[in-house]
This record gives sequence, C-alpha cells and structure tokens, in this order.
Amino acid sequence: MSGYGSNNKYSFLGGLRAAAQAISYEIPLTLCVLSISLRLSNSLSTVDIVEAQSKYGFWGWNLWRQPIGFIISNFFPSRMREVTF
Repeated sequence: MSGYGSNNKYSFLGGLRAAAQAISYEIPLTLCVLSISLRLSNSLSTVDIVEAQSKYGFWGWNLWRQPIGFIISNFFPSRMREVTF
C-alpha cells in the first residue's frame, strides 16, 4: 500500500517485489507443513503430530522421516533472504 500511495513507480515496484518475496518464502514452508501433517501423521492436530513422532523415539522425528522437506523449509528460504535483501 505504501508503494502505491507514494505515486512513484520505483516505490510501487519495490512494494511488488517485497510482496512477491514474502509469498515465495511461504510456499515451500506451507508445502512442507502440509506434507508432514497429512502424509506422515494423517492429522492437522499438533497433538496427533507429536504422538506420531513419539512412537519411534529419536529416529521417528519428522526431521529424519522427511529430510528434504526440512532442508527446503528451513535452509533454502533463509539463504534466499540473505541474498535478496
């Protein structure tokens, strides 16, 4: 809104860029959270997710069961934020 309200095309483009970055960081996180909740624990309840992880001890954590999702949701967006800002 501030980029549009200033009536400057560069401010407007900066606002669009910021909105696009915010959306692009949320997409991998959302996909990973949905895959963990729906595929690995079959529920959206945090209690059920914790119970599903506690069945197998340390090696039952979703980090070990889905390492690619962990990397995509945690490390990739943080590295992209450092590069783009």
